[in-house]
Amino acid sequence: MALIIEDGSIVENANSFATVAECRAFATARGLELPADDADVETLLIKAADFILSLESGFQGYREDAEQDLPFPRYPVTLFGEEIAEGTIPKILKHGQCRLAYDASLADLQATGAGRVVKKEGVGPLSVEYGDDMASNPQVTPTAALSILAPLFNYETYGTGGQGINICADR
Repeated sequence: MALIIEDGSIVENANSFATVAECRAFATARGLELPADDADVETLLIKAADFILSLESGFQGYREDAEQDLPFPRYPVTLFGEEIAEGTIPKILKHGQCRLAYDASLADLQATGAGRVVKKEGVGPLSVEYGDDMASNPQVTPTAALSILAPLFNYETYGTGGQGINICADR
């Protein structure tokens, strides 16, 4: 499936905020490796957009159009003390999606929890410790991506698929 990029004009059937080229540039700048095949990166970007969609209830503002496919563009949204213009796709949203695409290359972002029990989660770079029950359904806590996306969320608390994550941020 080809990417259909949401550029802020409420593109019909949009399934990504970032292009493959943007995702590759983001990853390269950070020393992260993505699959060589562009079609595989497209799939990862769509999975990342799906994960962002699952976080929508925590985002500032409201969809600009009830019929849009993705949760952005939104209004009103304030970033770093400035209200962004309607129809804007924030760069940090694209960066967050690119990081989530990389994370999706490592493990399922929306695993059902049917795998190993997570005993400990990391706070910095992705780090998870599993129980010893020998089941395998690796899950990842996308800490880096959530940190990038944090300014787009309401105040200090936002949801991640049923888990609340607190961040310290002045708003």
